[in-house]
Amino acid sequence: MAGVSFNLPAGREKEEVETVLSLPYLAYALNESFHFFGGIMIVGIGVDIIEIERIRASIERFGSTFLQKLFTDTEITYCRSKKNPMQHFAARFAAKEAVSKALATGWAGEFQWKNVEVVNDPSGKPNVKLYGSTAEALQHSRVLLSLSHSDTSVIAFAVIEKKE
Repeated sequence: MAGVSFNLPAGREKEEVETVLSLPYLAYALNESFHFFGGIMIVGIGVDIIEIERIRASIERFGSTFLQKLFTDTEITYCRSKKNPMQHFAARFAAKEAVSKALATGWAGEFQWKNVEVVNDPSGKPNVKLYGSTAEALQHSRVLLSLSHSDTSVIAFAVIEKKE
């Protein structure tokens, strides 16, 4: 196995340490990084990919009932204002799924569809607004979100960070 060299964080003796990648080493490195970077820790990650056609079919079949169950009024207005609204609905669906996976509680936990709202800042960067029990569960946390799409699919990646 190849070794890995790294410098210990400030406040430690300045020395090179060589070790093989192992679970105890990774736990040590993560703990040291956690303290070195100001106590921010990743507590959940989630990813979801969905075909845009699947969302289009659900909207065509169930109409406003489907939209009102999954999306906030702000999200519905935003998506409908776009040239390709189905792509934007699919992105928000995938984002909500990714956040639910990052919460790691499943559908029986704190997650509810409308408690997670995807909004875009003026540059287009997606952000997550939390409401209700989901906001309470993540009150000292931050949710980071990345969205991407092709002509047929959308992928969302969510990271939940918590400050010590």
